[in-house]
Amino acid sequence: SITKELLAKIKQEIPNSSDDKVPDIVMDFVKLVGSRPIIVGAAQKTATDGPPVYGFAILDAGTRKAEIASAITKMEALADEDEFVEIKVGSFKMQGPKDDAGVPRYWGWVGNYLVFAVNDGEGLALKYLQKPRAAAASYLKEVSGPSDVLAVYVDCQKIVRSVTAVAEQEGAKDQLGLATAVIKELGFADVKTIAARAGFAGSDVVCNELLEVPQPRTGMLACFKSINLKMFDMVDVRAVNAAAINCDIAGVYDTIMRTIKVAAPNDIYNEIQQVIAEFE
Repeated sequence: SITKELLAKIKQEIPNSSDDKVPDIVMDFVKLVGSRPIIVGAAQKTATDGPPVYGFAILDAGTRKAEIASAITKMEALADEDEFVEIKVGSFKMQGPKDDAGVPRYWGWVGNYLVFAVNDGEGLALKYLQKPRAAAASYLKEVSGPSDVLAVYVDCQKIVRSVTAVAEQEGAKDQLGLATAVIKELGFADVKTIAARAGFAGSDVVCNELLEVPQPRTGMLACFKSINLKMFDMVDVRAVNAAAINCDIAGVYDTIMRTIKVAAPNDIYNEIQQVIAEFE
């Protein structure tokens, strides 16, 4: 059902192509891309104008480079003849839209790596590819994993700094101040990084996640305490799934109400209190 809806959307976006060839071309490309390791992310950059962040996707084509290159050529052929042009990014020749509408975009090959980048006219994604790399990034080594099917790393403080820079460029300091106050009240302002890995251990899928939060925890995060694993002795042996959470519900309630008071005008806060009183 999902595939059917996606293909319908693709046909809508590419009206000049015939219905019989679009599904096969698109699905062949998706299957090829899905068969190879890929990293997708966003990173900070120095920018005098425009967002101080760029996005990228880097695919390790390996032995399937020729197949993927052929699939990309077929995908590009679905567009108008003069829609894409050759773009020089550093020392590499890439492809990109003829009219980028002020947001540089390019894609192309660096060895066996297929690179797609947005808002990266400087070619930052390509520069990192050319540097020697360790087998695993240090921040992922902090999270154990039997094998990697998926790995995720988020630097929350860098995101805050990037969002702040964008808000200042757009003249939205008041909205940013409100958002910052809400995030601080919820206890998320001090979260540093999130690292997670998922993989297979035999027939099991194992997920490990590390949330780096300095002490003392505040807000919502302070409401979660350690659990006693003996609680699982009470679970029926026929259970398929079991979870235990030690949560201070009253603390969660107080945190939410304090946050509403920070974010909402007094009349709205009073209305919410009245509704809760009626519920109680």
